[in-house]
Amino acid sequence: MVKEFTGQYDQNKQKICVGDLVVLAIPRKERRELLVIFEVVKDHEIYKIIYSEKFSHNTMSDGNPQYSQGLNFQVYKVIGNIKTGIDENLLE
Repeated sequence: MVKEFTGQYDQNKQKICVGDLVVLAIPRKERRELLVIFEVVKDHEIYKIIYSEKFSHNTMSDGNPQYSQGLNFQVYKVIGNIKTGIDENLLE
């Protein structure tokens, strides 16, 4: 199955695709439990990021767990995808 490319890249020049797990800040291994992780989705022909409850360990419990925003150039890094999970090698 070919992943759908969104036309955008993270700050490391890696393609961002639908189904990717992304972070907006440097993903430190030693602070993994505090990472706020987002999933890249396509909604009505618009690419968005939504908060990933499955991978974020309730880090937005005080915020809005329904959070979403349009995908733009704020993505720092792709750290995995929703099928295989977080790739530990992509954490710094």
